[in-house]
This record gives sequence, C-alpha cells and structure tokens, in this order.
Amino acid sequence: MRANRIKVVTSTAVKNEAEKQITSAVNRLVDSAHPRRLRQVRALALAKCATRLRELWSHVDILTLHGNITHVKGFYQKLSENPHTRTRLEKIRNFKGSRSLMPEDSDLKIISEAISLKAGDNEVYFVTKDEHFCEFSREIYEEFKLRVRPVQSLIQFKRQLEELKERKSNRNGRLLLSEC
Repeated sequence: MRANRIKVVTSTAVKNEAEKQITSAVNRLVDSAHPRRLRQVRALALAKCATRLRELWSHVDILTLHGNITHVKGFYQKLSENPHTRTRLEKIRNFKGSRSLMPEDSDLKIISEAISLKAGDNEVYFVTKDEHFCEFSREIYEEFKLRVRPVQSLIQFKRQLEELKERKSNRNGRLLLSEC
C-alpha cells in the first residue's frame, strides 16, 4: 500500500507475532472475565479479532523477508558489553521481567527483516513500541541506517514524513510496521 508515496509494509514474522499476541490476549481476558462460558466467548472474541486483523492487513503489503539475525545479535551483544548501554538493557530487562538482556529471537528476526528493506537511498522507518528498539534508536540508526520510531509518536512522525516527502519527492521510502 502507498500512503503519500510512502510504501507501508509489514513482514510475515510481524503478522504471525501479532496473531499470536492477539490470541494470547483474548485467552487472558476471557479466562479472567467469563469463567462459565469460556468456549463460546473465546470463539466469538477470536473470530472478531481475526476479522479485524484481516481488515488491517489488507491495508499493507505483507512481505516475506530474510534478515541477518546474527548481525543484530552481535549488535546487541556489543551493547551489553558497554557499561552505559548495559545499564539501559538491564532497565528494559527488569521492566519486562525477562531473564535475558537480549531481545527475544522473534524480535531480532523482525528488526533484521526491517534492516533487509534498506536498499540504496531509501529511508526505512521501523514503527514499534518495543523498548529494545525504541531505547536504542540512535544506535540502531548509526549501525544499520534504520530509523526507529515509537508508536506513540506517530502524529509527529506523520508530519516528519510529509516534510520528507516534500524534500525528496523523487525518492521512495518504506515503512515497516511492527506490533511488538
């Protein structure tokens, strides 16, 4: 899909992760709210969510991408060896209740796929709410030339894209949406 000459895409990994997260969220909500009619409520909620996801996916191109997870793992390994960035990784780990400083493999796959979209002079914007990416947006840009934007800043981001469009009207950019 093109929005103001900006190609909006997602990957099959993002799509699969979103569907898994929705199913998990529905199961948690149903289990806590409707203990008597679990089967009926769960089936209805999952069907409605699946319909809504199909509608959302119809507005973006879903690409099968192949990224280099090893390169991204190495990047995060370097971050964990630097005392300043290690402290930031530890804060994220504590916030998420995780055992590891590293992002999950599914997250590493998603960002490696976003990096694989980078070709030539194209600007690639990675929209996410994942702290492992948002917290290190400057470092990710310096290493991979991938612009990470938090979901919360989409209004400002839209303005920036419009300005970019005006400045670079003859170049196409890509935008990878991530639910994670």
